[in-house]
Amino acid sequence: LTNHQVQKDSDTYNQTEISESQWSLQTFQTYLQQTKNQDLWQKKILPQIQELASLSLQSWPNEGHRRCSFELLGLDVILDSTYNPYLLEINTNPG
Repeated sequence: LTNHQVQKDSDTYNQTEISESQWSLQTFQTYLQQTKNQDLWQKKILPQIQELASLSLQSWPNEGHRRCSFELLGLDVILDSTYNPYLLEINTNPG
């Protein structure tokens, strides 16, 4: 587990076959399709991430915000070995 904001300063950053040590969503979906022969993203991963996001927003406090404004949130999610997503953290100032 690494954070892009931390690993980008490493001496070994970008020394793998994966550009900038990150895959695009399309690349990840293609990988899943080619290695698992099914659409895990649409059928399993995305619906669970959407549920995590929905539950997180429902629990977000209604007070303590400026009027007529909005907040941009970043949800950090990790997948286990069977592609179940887990919420790591919610960032109020996503990088």
